[in-house]
Amino acid sequence: MYSFGLYPLITKPSRITDITATLIDNIFTNELQFQVNSGLLITDIRDHLPVFAICGNQFVCRCATPSQYRRIINTSTTDKLIAELNQRTWPNVTGTLYVNLSYNNFVCEFQDLLNKHCPVKRVKNTDNRYANNPWLTNGLKNACKKKNRLYKMFLSCRTLAAETRYKTYKNKLTSILRLSKKTYYSKLLVEHHNRQIYHVNIHDYNGKLTFVVCTYLFVV
Repeated sequence: MYSFGLYPLITKPSRITDITATLIDNIFTNELQFQVNSGLLITDIRDHLPVFAICGNQFVCRCATPSQYRRIINTSTTDKLIAELNQRTWPNVTGTLYVNLSYNNFVCEFQDLLNKHCPVKRVKNTDNRYANNPWLTNGLKNACKKKNRLYKMFLSCRTLAAETRYKTYKNKLTSILRLSKKTYYSKLLVEHHNRQIYHVNIHDYNGKLTFVVCTYLFVV
């Protein structure tokens, strides 16, 4: 690699066990005029440590972070919306013979009520690393951090005792996480079933459930 003018950025072993330490992953570059920060990520997502390289760039464009807006939808706001919808007599909807006009009036009134009880507000950009894992309690989050600390401790001392302690804790935590996830979604399905939701679509992508209410009868 040196004969082609390529230089390694990773100089420490990326696969570490209690008896061996091997450099099996690397990043090579022939660009030496820019400052490059490189190293290993301490994580147990696979059997060897991921490598990274951050190359400096003098043409950095610092763009402002776009604001995020979100409609406030929760039990309290939806209950208020449903209550006022039930109180409406809809004279502008039922009092006209023109279907398009009736529909437009309904949409306008419904949109006004939606904005009143479930307004769109600006939200702060917060840490959303656990947003797609609602079954993670504070205790489980702390347990995940402890597991990472045990892994770092094993990489530092590389003893059989440290490896055994880390793997035992990891296996136990994995079982608890699976049980917590299963319990969370089972409870969620039961709660929505009790509310007489007619149809449920489950999307496993990103760990989210989407409940769709299908109405088959409209009374005007």
